[in-house]
Amino acid sequence: MAEAASLGLDVMPVSRSEKRICDWRDLGYYPLLLRGTPATLDAAVLQGVTVIVDAIPLDKNNGMRATQKDWLPDLLRKCPNLQQAIYLSSTSVYGNADGQCVHESWPCQPSGIRGQQRLKAERAWHDAMKVIGQKASIFRLAGIYGHQRNIYTRLKQGGYHAIRWQPDHISNRIHVVDIVQALCMAITSTVTGVFNISDDTPTSHVHYVLALAKHLNAPAPIIVSPEEGKQYLSPAMFSFFQDSKRVDNTRMHRELLPLLRYPSFMDALKEDLA
Repeated sequence: MAEAASLGLDVMPVSRSEKRICDWRDLGYYPLLLRGTPATLDAAVLQGVTVIVDAIPLDKNNGMRATQKDWLPDLLRKCPNLQQAIYLSSTSVYGNADGQCVHESWPCQPSGIRGQQRLKAERAWHDAMKVIGQKASIFRLAGIYGHQRNIYTRLKQGGYHAIRWQPDHISNRIHVVDIVQALCMAITSTVTGVFNISDDTPTSHVHYVLALAKHLNAPAPIIVSPEEGKQYLSPAMFSFFQDSKRVDNTRMHRELLPLLRYPSFMDALKEDLA
């Protein structure tokens, strides 16, 4: 939000958390407390909204369900001046690609409930925006990490388990700072469409955690087989690591971010250690 505000944009954050609302108000924002679905927000307040960024997580209380189809049409009717919408989706919509490089036109065959529901939300946004003569932009985010969102503490505590697949399963990451930069570029330009938002360094999770542990002087992670992994990982986490793909971020670089601040997780780690 601070980055968007620095560009001269009027930011109106929305949350169900009263504490977060108070914190944002103290920072000078004009937040909205959400008590129902987004469609229940005051129509008078939404009159001037020109851009919506949807970062709503899947509804864990309703079987990991995407709820956008239920409220999007009613919400957009309250936003007569809406020009742009960006939905923060996930690269899980692609499913497993056996390590191949997936671009935005790759067929979406999600293997897990998260990817399936994210794809439903994407389609809900596409259909709802089409009704009002606009296009939705979809950001398919790789695994998100950041200075306050990482596994450093878990590694330092020891006993971290990682699965070694044969052949290695490739996963992808993106730093939250680079997500924000991409969002600001999209909001302040006329670019629309589907974008893979990922860094330049796809690698296996095993390589990732071993490299982190080494540089953090943390205990070495415990590397297990897929069969053993079912004992240590939740079903959702195990499913996440079953997919293997290299995310092609060419369009992101060409149209949004020529350069990433953190092209590799090692760039972020070195900065954190410094």
